[in-house]
Amino acid sequence: MPRRLVIAATALAALPFPAAAQNYGMKERVILGTMNICWDAERGGNLGKLTYEAGFDPTPQAQRPLYYRDVEGTVVFLSADFGPGDDGLPEPACRITALKPQVGAQWTPRGAILPDFNALLDRLISGAATMESGYRVVYRGQPNPRRPGTRHTLLRMDEGPRARLIYVEEAPTHYEFLYVRGSRKVVFDPSTLEIGTLPAGRTGMQAFVTDRYEIAFCNLNPHACETPEQRRSREQMARNATQARPPIAIPFSGIGSTGGGDNRSNEQKLRDKAWWENYHRCGRGKC
Repeated sequence: MPRRLVIAATALAALPFPAAAQNYGMKERVILGTMNICWDAERGGNLGKLTYEAGFDPTPQAQRPLYYRDVEGTVVFLSADFGPGDDGLPEPACRITALKPQVGAQWTPRGAILPDFNALLDRLISGAATMESGYRVVYRGQPNPRRPGTRHTLLRMDEGPRARLIYVEEAPTHYEFLYVRGSRKVVFDPSTLEIGTLPAGRTGMQAFVTDRYEIAFCNLNPHACETPEQRRSREQMARNATQARPPIAIPFSGIGSTGGGDNRSNEQKLRDKAWWENYHRCGRGKC
């Protein structure tokens, strides 16, 4: 049995891809750049430093090192495991996961997770074919019978007793990129692909992406996020605010307007005059 891949969300492209490859959008360039991060870390680079320099942040409360970066509405996650395999040799494994918020059809952002995915896949395959002895395309864009609604692509490089693979899974709600280098037993075992891209490992990431979006959305549109109880409370407060209040007592009568004139009685005028004279001499208290 292959060593269980202890990676939460990753994908390494063991390929020296140019991060600013032409004819790709920013999202696809970040995927390629993230693959380079994994490749550099496999060669001994500091993963934390590499991710920081590429604009990634550590994911809060993650049980294992997990990094994320926002890219034009898409969130790219990266994690990696460079520990030894059953044969005692290094068995690097990386997984990159690209997601966007999922909050129902009405509110989910309309932009594609990876709008130039096909061009990205072409670049991935062409670059892999020129690396060392070259990756071979086992299959491309085939429906995955084990995961309905997804398609997958597998590239593999045979290195004698060891081998490498690059695996891609595409679906309407996510993209996964998996890289593994290890013994032939591990790389040629179909369960390695399943373990390396377990949907359970993506659940927490999706919740993180959606929660951040909902918080930001509700801060800008509080009316759209009210619960029924909050709405009833707000409406009751509005009704209370419009109810008639008791008149505020004033020490003299107001001036009416009958034909634009003063309709106070002489008696009232005298009382008002006396109040103002006392006010100017003594303030609110009586002299």
